[in-house]
Amino acid sequence: MSRGLNLGGRESRLLYLAIALVTVWCVSLPARVAAQTDRVDFEAAARAAPRLRPAAFPELPASFAAALQASGCTVPQYRFEGDTLGNNVISGEFARAGQLDHAALCSRDGQTSVVVIWGGPARCADTVKPGLDVDAMVGAGDEIVYTRQVRRVARREAENYAWLRAGGLADIGHDGILHSVGEYQTSFLYCRGGAWIEIEPEATT
Repeated sequence: MSRGLNLGGRESRLLYLAIALVTVWCVSLPARVAAQTDRVDFEAAARAAPRLRPAAFPELPASFAAALQASGCTVPQYRFEGDTLGNNVISGEFARAGQLDHAALCSRDGQTSVVVIWGGPARCADTVKPGLDVDAMVGAGDEIVYTRQVRRVARREAENYAWLRAGGLADIGHDGILHSVGEYQTSFLYCRGGAWIEIEPEATT
């Protein structure tokens, strides 16, 4: 005649806890496997994202293109809603009026930063906003595309951005850089007094 387990109160509670933990682990396993698979897909897409050599941009000074090339930088290309290649390199007066500077996204070893070469003595840090390439990938239909971009914002245009004034940036005296990832992560980079100021629209509402 078989006998059932005769567990005390403490042993019984431990058994029920173990069963509950195993159940939770089994139920969550498919979701965790799917998330891991998605991460692998996005990492593969980040590695395959189109990038151009600095020499592909004739508007860049030869010295800047050569410096980017020597440091192993390529320029990742924003590809969203049909954008064409040849972006993420900009020129403007980013430190003071009358001084022409150049900036580009520099992708290297799976990470991208905004790199600036200064055209005169006014300057901030040469590199700003480092981030992983995989974090700039966004699903768009059947594709996973790179969505990080920079563009010049002229002083006159920046003066019309109420969210910059709300963020404490008054008396805009030169151009700035609008940095974005996807449709919802946007920030304005402004060089003043040797330091970068970053203002996000969401932080001012």
